[in-house]
Amino acid sequence: GAAVQSIATKVATQLRGLRHGDGSLPRFHGASRGQPGQLDAALLTVTSKSKSPREDPMGFQRLVSGSTTVLMDAAPPFVGKQAAFSHLSANAFEMYSGRVPIIVNVGSGIQFGTDFFESSREAAAHSNLVIDHKDFGRFDKNRSGRTVLLNAPKETPIRRTRAIDGTRLQAAHDGYLADYGVRHARTLDLTIDGKGLRGEDLLAAQSKSELKVLKKALQETAGGLKAKVHFHLHPDVRATLNRKEGKVSLDLPNGVTWTFAQNGKAALALEPSLYFQQWASEPRDTQQIVLTFPVKKPVSKVTWSLVKSS
Repeated sequence: GAAVQSIATKVATQLRGLRHGDGSLPRFHGASRGQPGQLDAALLTVTSKSKSPREDPMGFQRLVSGSTTVLMDAAPPFVGKQAAFSHLSANAFEMYSGRVPIIVNVGSGIQFGTDFFESSREAAAHSNLVIDHKDFGRFDKNRSGRTVLLNAPKETPIRRTRAIDGTRLQAAHDGYLADYGVRHARTLDLTIDGKGLRGEDLLAAQSKSELKVLKKALQETAGGLKAKVHFHLHPDVRATLNRKEGKVSLDLPNGVTWTFAQNGKAALALEPSLYFQQWASEPRDTQQIVLTFPVKKPVSKVTWSLVKSS
């Protein structure tokens, strides 16, 4: 009936904004990419006046230019006694070059057992920033024995602006305020031709009370606080680290090459990672780019870029 069609149209509008270049869904909060072509086939059955994808579907933010697609989680996660599938992915993003995934999240490890599932919900399992190996939320068991997310960011302000050279997305969360007195702010700039993504990850303590919390955290950490920015790579991406130039070459299976670089203020490394793929018999081995930098001042930051070089 008309009511069902109206609901289907609303859902289809949201789903169109959540698709990557190959038509798949991003891997946030337990979602998988889905079977190839399955979502496209479903959307074709829905009559809609507008086929344009939303830029802010369901709390996510979508950047698209040229053949590049970026999707970021820009909303607080669901918390409480029923939050058995929420992930700590605020400010995390995924990036595709055409139909090929480059930057991903580890994905849901639910089919590989409890340990993999619970670790896949942590902040470090996402292409995101983590301070001192600590999550910016708290997981705990509920009465039924399920692990639920109880504490997480409450404020996740976003700002989206357009410029001559592309689109800028600024997002932040307050998940680290209680422990470290800082907010994590991430800025993504996607060029108008889609051949460059520039990013900044910033940690800032602004008020006197926030500075007091940061000072205390620094005093309690003998070796100093360190932040790590994780960029998990899809297993089909071949990554080569050039230590001398401080860059990582990313060769895609379609012959395209992207280059990752940073401003030199962070330690750059390639580390092992896992990719949880639906219908696979075991987790796939892959790699992640990791930037490590000290958190000492009221404002600490690192800037980085992904540029299409061929």
